[in-house]
Amino acid sequence: ESCGVAGQASSSVREKGNKHREEYRTETGDARLWAHQNERLARYVLSKTPPVLLDNPTTAHKDGRPAENTRSLDEYLRWRRWPLAGTPPFDTENQIMASKLLSHPLTYPLTLGNSIPALFFDDQSKETIRICCIGARAEASLPHDYWREMLIMASLSHSCRHWHIDFVGPDVPQNLPPQTIHLSFDTSAASHNEKDQDGDSSTHSSLTMRFFRAPTFHELVESPNNTLHMNDWDGFVLFNPGLGHANLEDGWKDTLDLLFFHAKKPLLLTAHSVLDAQRDTTVLLQKYVDSFDKTHLHYSTNPFASRMEYVDPLFHNSDSSIDHDDTDITTGKHVVSPNHSVLTIRFPPRET
Repeated sequence: ESCGVAGQASSSVREKGNKHREEYRTETGDARLWAHQNERLARYVLSKTPPVLLDNPTTAHKDGRPAENTRSLDEYLRWRRWPLAGTPPFDTENQIMASKLLSHPLTYPLTLGNSIPALFFDDQSKETIRICCIGARAEASLPHDYWREMLIMASLSHSCRHWHIDFVGPDVPQNLPPQTIHLSFDTSAASHNEKDQDGDSSTHSSLTMRFFRAPTFHELVESPNNTLHMNDWDGFVLFNPGLGHANLEDGWKDTLDLLFFHAKKPLLLTAHSVLDAQRDTTVLLQKYVDSFDKTHLHYSTNPFASRMEYVDPLFHNSDSSIDHDDTDITTGKHVVSPNHSVLTIRFPPRET
């Protein structure tokens, strides 16, 4: 039953994901090769984040409906007036390649920002929301200009003013101090250390990031010297965790037990591909389905997925329990892209 439901849960994402993947394979080619051949243009695209304009946040939908300008990466880039179109020396081909390159660093903040309504739709009255990003890797090292986009995206659908993200994992850079990004209506957003911004009355909203290098999340929170507690966070994010990957599944068990049996806070999960989403769904159904309503266990295609593709070096086409009949598998290889699929999980209210 679990495998059958896993296949059913990913049927819609397979159909849409295949179309999405094939469009960008045929239209854009390899963005890495383009960046290597057009180093100056690539550097320009990645370094020219646009300022926050006065009219940017005014289209917010506080009832949780997605704003029209956040339905896809291309619409978001146009709305933010990212310097891709109409800016020499960009022609159509270069614009497409540039947006594909840009999708990679933006996938983490925009995927989270776009998921805020689903995660916290009943927390509109909160002044502060705290999120823990478990197993953080590349997302913990992004320049602040990119994480500022999460703050902009969140402002479109949620009234919370102060956001906190704690990055936890063995790949989190060591000894990084807390950092805060401030978003203002009257000036461009700026990134500064937390201590530099106390008392800034012009701040509209803020995102504070803390960094915790630890072998695993459960080891961190269960450590006797730890000052962090499960109740410190309002929700959790796992970007491309590989919960059902043969090489990773055992390592996630203790952390997932804490999240599903103890914390029971909103969860955002992403997957690298249709196959990755199937494997993760199987694990969730087999071990944690009694914790939440499985009818909501449906990965969907992420409009803010990275358009950069990679071959999974650890893939072995030997698991007969998983349906491999999709375009993630080409010539026997598993092609993945960060945050290809997205899932939000909410738990029933706690009994009082």
